[in-house]
Amino acid sequence: MESGGAPARPLLMRGVAAAEIAAVWPRVEPLLARATGRTRGCVSTAAVRERLAARDMQLWITEPLRAACVTEIVAYPHQRWCRVVFAAGEDLALCRAGLAVIEAWARAEGCAGVEIEGRPGWRRVLPGYRAGDIILRKEL
Repeated sequence: MESGGAPARPLLMRGVAAAEIAAVWPRVEPLLARATGRTRGCVSTAAVRERLAARDMQLWITEPLRAACVTEIVAYPHQRWCRVVFAAGEDLALCRAGLAVIEAWARAEGCAGVEIEGRPGWRRVLPGYRAGDIILRKEL
């Protein structure tokens, strides 16, 4: 329950149209800045915004805004997959609950599945997902 005794509104994840990005960006950017900050300079929020505006990535937010996810469709030689590139918010559970919406969208877009690029902690909270290959990095 929220203060005042009113029942809490359920959080709904929804896709944000490219035309809406500019309007929601001031509220979304601080959430995504935490996630892009973990990329060690590889990705900035400005770069994400450019790719969202170009429709190379998709933005998903909860209503009310407490979490956001960014996806992209990856075209492998034989399959298309939806990749969750960033997920940020007050609680991992908020993004986890929104995955059903993203999965349905990915299915409608002809994707064979959804893959998540993220920290190891995601393994513990995502039933139905399994760890795949790992990425090894060496800074030069």
